[in-house]
Amino acid sequence: MIRSFYRRTWEHSDATINELPLDAPGHVPWWPEPHPNTNLFAVMVHVLGESIRHAGHADMGFSRDTRQRGNELILMRRSAWSAQ
Repeated sequence: MIRSFYRRTWEHSDATINELPLDAPGHVPWWPEPHPNTNLFAVMVHVLGESIRHAGHADMGFSRDTRQRGNELILMRRSAWSAQ
């Protein structure tokens, strides 16, 4: 379900970018004043920034999990060496 939603969003975004000029006007009602009236270029820059931020969050989580597992392996090895 999430993948199909992502695919539809991706297709809609591609169509919008291909059909409209970068200075095409737009309106994002939840952006604070004076920014709700904007253009396609500004929205694309915003989405790029959000994508980078969330990819960074995912990478931090992956690194934390990997580091946690790495620390567990080190402790297991130390225990095995101590037992010898």
